[in-house]
Amino acid sequence: MRAIAHVECQGNFDIINAYDRGRVSIGVCHWALMTTGIGEYAALLAYYAHIDPEAYQRDFGRYGILPEKPWDPATWTADGAGAQAKYAGRLAFYGLRDGTGRLHPAEPLPLGAKKVEDIADAYLIDYLRGWHALHRLAMGLRTNESMWRLMWTFTLFRLRALLARPFHSGPAAGPGPVVPDGAGGQRVATFGEVFTSERAVTALLRWHVNRPGRVLDSNGAVNDALAAFQTVYGTGRVNLAALTQAQQDAAQVALAQDMIDRAPTDSNYRDSVRNAVTYVDAEVGALRSTARSFQLIPEAPMWPRSARLSAVYPLSNGRR
Repeated sequence: MRAIAHVECQGNFDIINAYDRGRVSIGVCHWALMTTGIGEYAALLAYYAHIDPEAYQRDFGRYGILPEKPWDPATWTADGAGAQAKYAGRLAFYGLRDGTGRLHPAEPLPLGAKKVEDIADAYLIDYLRGWHALHRLAMGLRTNESMWRLMWTFTLFRLRALLARPFHSGPAAGPGPVVPDGAGGQRVATFGEVFTSERAVTALLRWHVNRPGRVLDSNGAVNDALAAFQTVYGTGRVNLAALTQAQQDAAQVALAQDMIDRAPTDSNYRDSVRNAVTYVDAEVGALRSTARSFQLIPEAPMWPRSARLSAVYPLSNGRR
C-alpha cells in the first residue's frame, strides 16, 4: 500500500486531483467522484460515515454532503464495481431535482447517473471541486486522523477482495491455475495464490487502482492480468503447488516484470507501475520478489504497528 501511495499520492494523505474526468480524487487509491457522479469517492465517504459518524458530520455532513445509503460492501457496487472487486456509488444532497424537474428540499436525492445528460443538477458535481469544497476537503485530510485510518482500512478492503477472487470462473479441470482444495482434489486458484510476492502484488494493485477493467471482471482475470499470467505460465492447466520454490520465485519475478512491460507508456503509466514495484522505503527497504513474501494479515489493525506488514505501512500526514 505504501508503494502504491508513492505513485498515487506522493506518500501523503492530502493530495487531491481535480483536473480530469475523475472530477475529484483523493487518497492512496485516488478514489474518484467521476463525471457521472458514480464512483469510489462516494463509497469511501459512506464508509467514513459508518465508522466515525461524528467526524464525518464535521468534515462533510454539515455541508449537506451525504452518502446515498448506509455503508454495506454488498450494496456499494454501482456501475459494475462489484465485478471488479471495488466499491462505488453516489453522494446525495438536499434540494436536488428529480427526473421530472420537481425540487426536493426536505429529502436527499442521489446525485449521479450513467449518462451525465440524465443528471438534472449535474453542475453540482463540479461544485465539489470548487475552491470552497477543496479547501474543506484538504483541511480534513491534513488534520483528521479518522480520515487517515479510513484510507488504510478501505485500501485493505480493496486488496482483500481482489486477492480473494478466483482467477477464472471455469472448472478446475480446465486451463488456468489450480491449487489443492484440502479434500484431495483441486480448485481454481485465487488472484492471491497467483500473485504472491510483494512486488507482484504491488504491480497487480497498481493496475487495479488505475485500470481495473484490464485486470478482472465477474468471470475472473481478463486482458492484461490474464495475458501476464499466460506469458509466465502458458495457456494450459498449471498446478501451482507442484512448482519448486525456485520455479515459484522465478515466476513471481517474471509476473511483476511483465505487468510493468505491458503497461502503456501514455501518461507515464508504465513508469508509475515500475516506480511502485521498485519503491524502497527508508526504514523497511525494498519490496521482496520471492514467492509468498506478501502476507496480508487476516484481520489487519486499523493502523499499522509493526515495522513490516509486508507492503503495508503508514503514510505521511502531509503536514508542511
